[in-house]
Amino acid sequence: MNYTTEDYYYASYLNVIDMCKDRNYTTKSKSFDDLKMSKAQFSEKFKEHETNPTILDILPGLIYDENKTPVYVTFIEHSRENKAFIGKIFQGIYNALKQDFNLTKDAYKNELLENVHCIILHNQEQKSGPQYHHNLEFFCVKKFFINVTKHSIVPPHILLTESEKKEIFESKNMSYAACPKIFNNDPVNMYYNGQTNSVYKIIRDSKGFYLRVVTPAPGKVSQFVNDIHKFQAKK
Repeated sequence: MNYTTEDYYYASYLNVIDMCKDRNYTTKSKSFDDLKMSKAQFSEKFKEHETNPTILDILPGLIYDENKTPVYVTFIEHSRENKAFIGKIFQGIYNALKQDFNLTKDAYKNELLENVHCIILHNQEQKSGPQYHHNLEFFCVKKFFINVTKHSIVPPHILLTESEKKEIFESKNMSYAACPKIFNNDPVNMYYNGQTNSVYKIIRDSKGFYLRVVTPAPGKVSQFVNDIHKFQAKK
């Protein structure tokens, strides 16, 4: 079946709301489902997305993460992506949020990362992967089209709290080094935004549960990650 760009974006739009709910984020709406548009409503807005880049965005104040940081979800269409991709994203976010968060023009990059949890859905496949900052996440709509945590062959993954992690490691006399790994670019880990040394309890019906500790994926850091770090460092 052939899907349109709009189909990918709409599926990802629904998935990102479910993802926030599954992470136990909170919402000012009655429920997370109240944030969801129908396909017809989404289609009408998507037609304007080229000329009005923020029309699909879920603005801060509607969703808050586990640290009570406001979540901002923005949708970047392919035609808006170029060599200045990162700068354009942050400039767009700055323009949308500068008044609400009193962002200063000279230091807004770091101010954004400190004060807003930005989730960016985009159309270039090479720009997905592990998180670049705990408040900055990138998801390619063609990979985020299917909710991996709802797939029949993916067992439930529970991200343990610090106290749960300590209790279970002590009971098993286990260290991080001895714990099997899950890479930070694993789709399930990206879904839950687990950080280095986060631990998952993975439940398998017939075999009890397993533990996996989050570790950076092997290999060289991509140029895109280097660009993110350079962008953060600029004043």
